[in-house]
Amino acid sequence: MEYSRAEAKERAFAKWIGVCNVILPSFTADLKGLNEKAIRHDVRRNIEHGFWGTLLVSECGTTAAEYRRFMEIAVDEAKGRHFFLMHGTFDTPEDIVVMAKEAEQIGVEGILLGHPNSLYPTSENQLYDYLAYVCDRTDLAVCLFAAGHWNFQRLHQSGYPPNVLVRAADLENGGAFPADGRDVRHAVDGDQQFRVLGRRGTRIFRAAAQGPVRQGDGDLLAHQSGAAGAHRHPGDLRRRELHSSLSVEVSGVAAGLQRRPDAAAGHEAD
Repeated sequence: MEYSRAEAKERAFAKWIGVCNVILPSFTADLKGLNEKAIRHDVRRNIEHGFWGTLLVSECGTTAAEYRRFMEIAVDEAKGRHFFLMHGTFDTPEDIVVMAKEAEQIGVEGILLGHPNSLYPTSENQLYDYLAYVCDRTDLAVCLFAAGHWNFQRLHQSGYPPNVLVRAADLENGGAFPADGRDVRHAVDGDQQFRVLGRRGTRIFRAAAQGPVRQGDGDLLAHQSGAAGAHRHPGDLRRRELHSSLSVEVSGVAAGLQRRPDAAAGHEAD
């Protein structure tokens, strides 16, 4: 890793600027293994198109060993020219932590922290405790995957409780969250909590395809960029769970937020 856990927020604010695409792992024709040549091709194409980085998708039926190798191939092909996010959506919190430790050793830039399908929090505290559990056990900068499809409507009508986001922004390595226009925009109470998150040094990523982030009183400055769709291989039958919004969940040119008072002075809002 090129940064320490204590530097995770500063790393995200300084470096996580641009459009993050996704790569779904390709498989051999007999579906018995990864297609390394195709994965390397996808990495090169992402670099050629100027993407900041790529989410390495884990919801494609890969085993743990296959996903680990997927990360290794991508990082090796990029050779420092591209950033990668591990997709933290595995069966249990413990599985996510184990893979995050692997990602640290491989050289992955950060983690998009999702939620296991088995996770059923009945209170905001339980949801926060899950996020804290994973964040406390990895040194990677964490993008908190706050969206409305996790079945958390019982906790907040938006689908993701905004108070949890504000609390999670204080986690040492909680570096960002994707402000998906369909969900988080409604979870955050006006622009007030956007500004709170910004003061905590948490970068908010906006889905480029959804348009600009709402602007408040100057604390939030947004600009957007077009994003090419994810490169996909239609013949891959193992891609059993594709969300139509996946290519933009973590994408978008990031909104430049007001800096924390203790932040380094050299960075300007985008």
